[in-house]
Amino acid sequence: MSDLVLTDVDADGIAVLTLNRPRRLNALAPDLRDALHVAVIDVMAREDVAAVIITGAEGRFCAGGDISQMVQPPIVQGRMRMEKTAEVVRAIANGAKPVIAAVEGVAYGGGLSLALACDYVIAAEDARLCASFVNVGLAPDYGLSYSLAMRVGAARAKRMCLRAIEMRGAEALAIGMVDEVCPKGETLARALAEAKGYVGRPPLAVALTKAAFARAPSSLDEALRTEVDFQSTLFRTEDHKEGVDAFLEKRKPVFRGR
Repeated sequence: MSDLVLTDVDADGIAVLTLNRPRRLNALAPDLRDALHVAVIDVMAREDVAAVIITGAEGRFCAGGDISQMVQPPIVQGRMRMEKTAEVVRAIANGAKPVIAAVEGVAYGGGLSLALACDYVIAAEDARLCASFVNVGLAPDYGLSYSLAMRVGAARAKRMCLRAIEMRGAEALAIGMVDEVCPKGETLARALAEAKGYVGRPPLAVALTKAAFARAPSSLDEALRTEVDFQSTLFRTEDHKEGVDAFLEKRKPVFRGR
């Protein structure tokens, strides 16, 4: 396991992935990006993990791409780089476990994109968030053109990207860009508290609930078709039977992911 991303799984089954490149503000150089991809794939596959938190070392979330390593690659290599970037986002968004971003310090460019790829975003009150791509002659990546628009609306998202508008945590909360704010230094504690809410939930139902939203249906009919597919599968699981039995017997269910 790479020391660029530290992985810790506690007794409750909460995995904390820490971006560990603090001298570069945890900027997403290719080696850190690849290490994060491996770490996310690993924790998503673990049966003892119920939820995942992504945070940054030393009070800094992620400054985005590492500008010192930005070169002009040939077109084919540039596309390969972006395909690897896309795989990181897919691993988070399509993974079976809920993912929480704990944002301290800066979340610029790809760092903001990484945070918004998560299911729940907690930011410090003084965190600085900015879709800063245009400042270095680039357009959004890591899925931001989708995730930011989903949270704040397409028109506002476009303006924020075109003008590279910086927001503090409280401002971001007011427009729905993040889900929660807390005092500086407390985001990880709040993320752990939020993650505990997923512990003990039926893993298959959680995974398919995430998958249903990841499909982003564009119509009621698409949503209904997804629900038919997923619910008919869940009807046949041991977890569904256990949930019904526990309700009728007035006891706490014990879900096993089967």
